[in-house]
Amino acid sequence: MKIIAAVLPAVLAHSMPAGAELMRFSVDDGESQVSAAVKEPMGAIRGNAVGTFRITSGEVVVDSANPSRSTEVRIVIDAASYSSGSAMRDRSVTGSILEASAYPTIEFKGADVDNIVRTGESSGTATINGSLTLHGVTRQIFAPVSVQLADDRLLTEGEVTIDYPKWGIAVPTLMFGAMRAGEQATIHYRIVARREPPGHP
Repeated sequence: MKIIAAVLPAVLAHSMPAGAELMRFSVDDGESQVSAAVKEPMGAIRGNAVGTFRITSGEVVVDSANPSRSTEVRIVIDAASYSSGSAMRDRSVTGSILEASAYPTIEFKGADVDNIVRTGESSGTATINGSLTLHGVTRQIFAPVSVQLADDRLLTEGEVTIDYPKWGIAVPTLMFGAMRAGEQATIHYRIVARREPPGHP
């Protein structure tokens, strides 16, 4: 899953005080959310199944000397926290699909930032080049993001689609495999992070 979360370095660099080297942001897991939408079997009737995941930790670090090539993003998600409002579906997703007992976390790590477009004094869009570790498999992804910085609060939103087979995940089925769900998950992420005071480890 994409997860994902990131920062627009050009916006952050513009907001840094003179002489600053690093800005560190800690993800607020209470305000942040990652959701996944998957086409269900009989999708024409039932639509998409949408569930949310809990973020357990995350941080964003920006070096003002070279923000577009030194930004670090790390988001960790609890794979067993999937919640869709259906206990049967939740057990299936965390059990036979994500195998959360064997692969308890989903992790996104981002670095280089490209396609930066500033849309305001403290807002913009960009693409984060990162890696997603899901179901024990790590693959490169490109995560589009929109970013707003207000005082010490960083808000990032975006959406990306991933293919289950690329991460070795079984496609959900019904009727003993006769009816298959979609092979893709659309991941929407809303990440809120707060700036740490200077000197914070």
